[in-house]
Amino acid sequence: MALLQRRHNTIIEPHRNASLREISIEGRYAERLECFFRTAFTFNRVHVMIHRSARHASRCMITYRASNNTEMNCIR
Repeated sequence: MALLQRRHNTIIEPHRNASLREISIEGRYAERLECFFRTAFTFNRVHVMIHRSARHASRCMITYRASNNTEMNCIR
C-alpha cells in the first residue's frame, strides 16, 4: 500500500508499525504532499490532514479520519 505522488514521482510508504488506516509520511515528503494536496487528501477512503510544525520543519502531524469518523493523530 503506497501512495504515488505524481508531481515529484515519490512513493510514500506507510510506516512498518502503522495500521491499515494509518499512513506515515516523512518530513520532506510531507512538505511535497502539502504542496500538492494543500492541507488534506483522501487515500484509500481515509481522510488525511497534514499539519506542519513551525518549530520542527522536518516534522508534521497527520490526522487520519476513517470512514467511521474515528480520528487518529500521529507525529513523525
